[in-house]
Formats: sequence, structure tokens, C-alpha cells
Amino acid sequence: MSKIANPGPLGLFAFGVTTILLNFENAGISEKTLLNLVLSHGLFYGGAAQFAAGMWEFATGNTFGASAFTSYGAFWISLAAFLWAHQGGLFAGAQEIDMFIYFMVWGAFSALLWIITFRINKPSSCLAFLLQTIMAKYANPGPLGLFAFGVTTILLNFENAGISEKTLLNLVLSHGLFYGGAAQFAAGMWEFATGNTFGASAFTSYGAFWISLAAFLWAHQGGLFAGAQEIDMFIYFMVWGALSALLWVITFRINKALVVVFGSLVLLFLLLAIGEYSTGVHKAAGYVGLFCGGSAIYTGYATLLNETWKGTFLPIGPYASPSSDAA
Repeated sequence: MSKIANPGPLGLFAFGVTTILLNFENAGISEKTLLNLVLSHGLFYGGAAQFAAGMWEFATGNTFGASAFTSYGAFWISLAAFLWAHQGGLFAGAQEIDMFIYFMVWGAFSALLWIITFRINKPSSCLAFLLQTIMAKYANPGPLGLFAFGVTTILLNFENAGISEKTLLNLVLSHGLFYGGAAQFAAGMWEFATGNTFGASAFTSYGAFWISLAAFLWAHQGGLFAGAQEIDMFIYFMVWGALSALLWVITFRINKALVVVFGSLVLLFLLLAIGEYSTGVHKAAGYVGLFCGGSAIYTGYATLLNETWKGTFLPIGPYASPSSDAA
């Protein structure tokens, strides 16, 4: 059987060229009209091509490359889609505080990945991908799925908690469609290849949840149909809360970190349902959501750090053998 090519160069080229093009405009070197070209470029090269490189990294056994390329590919797709939808008049643009939160969350996430590069190659950030050795096993999709779930959950709940402006929701919807949605869904697909039934079921389910919710809200904002009533959203969140509760029970045979993630997720759905009738409860749900997203990122990061650095540096408290771990 032929050896799989190294996806690292493609992922780095897609990330690097798109980043350079955008920052010609940020630096004021180009005209602002360059942004329109960059958005198209970001959607298909910085986005789709880099996302595809991340998918192939799973086949090479590179968990770090799979998590990073897929994450930043989804970042470019979601940002480009959001800005294009705004320019097309679908909804209002983001406020300064919205973009501040967005970039700070992604900056914090990037800092966590940067730490891991110190055990891959010299601390040169992206260049560490180039020397990854192709292995004979699939990479672990868990960190990507948990990152996609966690980052998107945190961004949404800045708005639920009343910390950000409501306009942040428009940016979160694009992000949820491509990162919380498509990237997490893809992680679920790769979990099938690794033999992890729990991870495959959970990541695919919550990926589809984000895609469906974002698509519904965007279609409503575009005037395609009327929005949901309070009772509709109450039922919607309660059903997802019930499914989450069933999955939460299973985590008691996987690890303590996932127990915290799914336990807080059950509480989040319950508060969101009740919050349809109470502003105070809705705001409380936002703070629970921030904790839930943070716990998911911790679990994914601990898994990635421990696997890459080859040791237990951040505990997740396994209940069973590591092979049964969803993350």
C-alpha cells in the first residue's frame, strides 16, 4: 500500500498565503478593496484547503496537525462567510467588543497550541508541522472535536451571559456552522475509523446540532421563515438536554474530565430551556456555558498535550483503559 503524502506543507501554505494577503490590508499597504478578494481566498484556500489538510493529517497519525489545520481552516471559512453575509445585507456587522472577544478567544486557543510546539520542533509555531513523521495509525480526533465544541460554546455564551453585544451572535452563527458544526462533525466521522463509538456518536451529534441551529437562525434572519416561539425553544433545549444526560451517564466509565463537560452541558441545556421564560436564568446559563466550553477545551488540550509530550502533564482522571477514552 502506498504511503500517504504529508499534508503539512499544504496546510502551512494555505494558512500562510491567506494570512499574508489579509495583513497587507490590515497594515494599510493595499486598498481596502483587497479585502473582498481575501475573503474569497480565505473561504477556499485558507479555509477549505487547510481544512482538507487537517482531514488528511488524521490518516497520517498527526493529532496536532489534524487539530490545528482543521481548526484554522474552519476559522477562515466562518470568518469569510460572516463578512460576506454582512456585506450582502443579511445582518448587521459585529461591534468592536464582539471582534475583541472573538480574537481574544482565538488568541488564547492559539497560545495553548503554541505551548505544544515546544515538544514538536523548535518553538517556531507553524513550521513545526513540516517535520511531523507519518505514523501507521490514525490521529486522535478527540482534541479537534472538543476544541470545536468548546470554543464555539464559549463564544455563544459571552452573548448569553450579557457580556458582549447581541451582534456577536451573527459572528457566532457563522463560527458555529463551520467550526462547532462542520469541524466537529468531521471529528465524529474520524472517530469511526479509530473505533471510538462514544466519540463518533457525540461529536457527530453535537456537530449536527450546531449546523442545524446556525442554519435555522440564519434562515430566520434572512426572512425565509418566522422564528421559533418560546415553547418551541424550550422543547428543543429539553430534548437535547435529555440526550446529553444519557451521554453523561456513559462518561462515568471514560474519564472524570468528560463527566464535568457533559454534566455542565446538561445543566446548560436545562437553564437555556428555563431561560426562555426568565432573563435572569438565561444569563446564568451563559456563565454555565462559559464553564462548559472551558472544560471541553481543557479536556481536549490535556489529551493533545499528554499525547504530544508523551506523559501525564494535565490530568483527565480516566476511569477505564485509555483506548476507551472519547477524548
